Amino acid sequence: MTAYRMATRLRSSRMHLPGGAADAALMLVSAGLANAWGGHGIRVNAINPGATYTDGVKNSLETESRLTGKTEEELLKANESRIPMGRYAHPLEIANTALFLASNCASYVTGAQIAMDGALTPMVV
Repeated sequence: MTAYRMATRLRSSRMHLPGGAADAALMLVSAGLANAWGGHGIRVNAINPGATYTDGVKNSLETESRLTGKTEEELLKANESRIPMGRYAHPLEIANTALFLASNCASYVTGAQIAMDGALTPMVV
């Protein structure tokens, strides 16, 4: 059996304190559950997606465009330029990682925290 959890923040941010605290707790719970249940064949992993190009991002760009007078394309490029890989993730990329973790290809992977943020938060664990 496989379980996975999604968290979104690996760094603290004064603009995201409550959500960041919840995400940190989710990551700690995921690691604890992996340790507690690994001996029973249950794998628990966490995926930490960064900026992902979704309808919510599109709506935010539209709103910001109206407020600033900048084009959505300008705003998108500015946002993506802050990501080392130079682009947002696509939802299918996040889904493919979840599918991998749920598959037998990852049968010995448990307790993993997978950052998917285009190298925005490089780390060594």
